[in-house]
Amino acid sequence: MAERCRIVICDDHQSYRELVSLVLGLEPDLEVVGEAADGRQAIDVTRRLEPDAVLLDVSMPEMDGIEALPHIRAAAPGAKVIMVTAFGSESVRRRATDAGAHAFVEKGGDIEDLVAEVRIACGER
Repeated sequence: MAERCRIVICDDHQSYRELVSLVLGLEPDLEVVGEAADGRQAIDVTRRLEPDAVLLDVSMPEMDGIEALPHIRAAAPGAKVIMVTAFGSESVRRRATDAGAHAFVEKGGDIEDLVAEVRIACGER
């Protein structure tokens, strides 16, 4: 089997992190290696673990995902960042893309879309 794609999940809702971790953990080529509940933790976990992909919630306490994004990109330049949002506004997408996001996934969408985006990001590493 090829090397598994290492993923960090950053979201302030524990139940969402647990659900995504469970779903991704069922995939033989994906491995969740860490989690964070806010932007500052996301930076720290990403720096320590150097994952292949980061699922980063746009709206989090302490430091939101867009503010944390450039720090995450600096901490793990090879990691692909997928923004996760409940609000898909064009201005948020533009700001995140300008800050280095690779893709977007909307919360509440098809979980298979999330898995597909993670696989695409992992294939680009």
